[in-house]
Amino acid sequence: IPTEEQEKIFDPFYQVQEGEQAKRRRFGGTGLGLHICKQIIDAHKGEITVDSTPGEGTTVTIRFPKRT
Repeated sequence: IPTEEQEKIFDPFYQVQEGEQAKRRRFGGTGLGLHICKQIIDAHKGEITVDSTPGEGTTVTIRFPKRT
């Protein structure tokens, strides 16, 4: 995912349009998946982060606070 697009991937209906990620897309989508995930994670006071190196891969990390 290009660096300049990483913050946008949580926007509703957003899809990466350039680079290797877009070229490799075999299945269509609506651009809602990560948006919905972020809404659920935020509701539980969690955190979602993206670490992406264009041409190498992307890691999405989800953290939830420990229940007490």
